[in-house]
Amino acid sequence: MRIATLACAMLSTSLLSATALACNDGNCSLSPDAVGNERGSNGWHMNVQYQYQGSSPPRSADNTPSPSGSAQLNSASHQQTVSGGSVNRFLTLSLGQSTDSHWNFLARLPFTHGGHRLDTGLPSLALNPAPSVSSHGDISLIGGYQGWLANRNLGLQLGLKLPTADKVANRGSGNTALIIGSYYHQPFMQHLDAFIGGRYLSSVRDNNHAGDADSRPANRSSMRVGFRYDGHPEVVPRLQFNVIHSAHDQGVLADHNNSGGTVVYLSPGMTLNPAASLQLYGFIQAPMYSDLTGSQPLPSWTATVGFGQAI
Repeated sequence: MRIATLACAMLSTSLLSATALACNDGNCSLSPDAVGNERGSNGWHMNVQYQYQGSSPPRSADNTPSPSGSAQLNSASHQQTVSGGSVNRFLTLSLGQSTDSHWNFLARLPFTHGGHRLDTGLPSLALNPAPSVSSHGDISLIGGYQGWLANRNLGLQLGLKLPTADKVANRGSGNTALIIGSYYHQPFMQHLDAFIGGRYLSSVRDNNHAGDADSRPANRSSMRVGFRYDGHPEVVPRLQFNVIHSAHDQGVLADHNNSGGTVVYLSPGMTLNPAASLQLYGFIQAPMYSDLTGSQPLPSWTATVGFGQAI
């Protein structure tokens, strides 16, 4: 019974580590402006985003494929789970509301479908490959203020990520995290805007326990910087770079040897505006640079599509 409990905790940690440096909605904010909050639009806004993410074989610090090996012992001499390749699909629902031109609020709930190939080092546990699982993830509640400048193009965000995911499916991090973010956008030549934004997630409460053992997801930060061309308002191409950095997971069950690092993504995309209250968007993302600790799966490419609707 204790082995099964430890295995479930290690599986949860491994699934988190496998996606911690992936550019999905929870870790790396794309900027389609579809939710509306960052452009100072008043009223209610809904956003639906779908993301397909295919993973290459695990890669090491020098960005070379690393064969999936047996689990290793961490510094506390506990057996660790090593993640293999994976294919994931994310559906994220967001609902935002701007009470006026200064304050806004956003609730975001992700749903995930996919499976990871895992090497547990425990022959009695049939976790290789892991079955595909569909489940909702951790909900994020974020408030924002953008009243410092007259054109409302500078904003600060503060929120919480709550451990609402299905614990059996292990689709969340199992912790409560503080979210701190900011964004700024500014025209710098005719029809060309520049934007920059960042977000930091810090664990404030850990819910991952198996007896006396525990694991604590790493603190993570992300940044986006890019440009958009609005010479034709109905079709707006954009190019952005997304940077994700993750520290090492903490705790007895954490995969210290295979967690943490930095990844830089190139993300070209386009926004379509068929109506004043509707936006359609799509992005293709590919990693340009990675510096990973140990052996971790890294998405070879990611496709994102979605729409935003003013309600």
